[in-house]
Amino acid sequence: MRRKTTFAVAAMAALLALPLVPTAANAQGRLLGVSVGAHYGFEFSNDDIDQERIGVQAVLPVVGLFEFTPAIGYFTNFPDISGFSGNAWQVFLAARVRPPGPASFLSVGYGVTALRVSAEEDATGVSDSDTEWTDVGVIGVEFPGGLLRPFADVYLVDILDRESSVGGVLLVGLNIGI
Repeated sequence: MRRKTTFAVAAMAALLALPLVPTAANAQGRLLGVSVGAHYGFEFSNDDIDQERIGVQAVLPVVGLFEFTPAIGYFTNFPDISGFSGNAWQVFLAARVRPPGPASFLSVGYGVTALRVSAEEDATGVSDSDTEWTDVGVIGVEFPGGLLRPFADVYLVDILDRESSVGGVLLVGLNIGI
């Protein structure tokens, strides 16, 4: 367990440092290629669609073909069990590669995810919280260029960790170019 946590912390630190690498800037100082937006998503593992969420994300160019894509989503119906209350959120931190060119719409990447869950049994008041880290692969499409950029990202959870079956999360939304 300690090795898994150490790996996750090291991977997250490396991914968080990526935006510190200089990006291209125009004469007015605006960042090129940066976009931020909102998303709706859900998990599609185990022959079921559940864990709906809403959230925000960004696409931050790093250098060349590489970009950093953080996303965070708040679960809208958690827990979906009578007699319990609580909340859950999930964050994705991924480094991606996007082929060059103005018509480039596809990206692939790898990173980490954290899932934070807090729940309380209403009748007894007994509560518990947990945060789990694991690895993710991501395949994304984003409408290239322009101010408005519709996107869809598929995150494959537990690619290398293999403590469970690979799960899937779909996020769809709209980014605004800055």
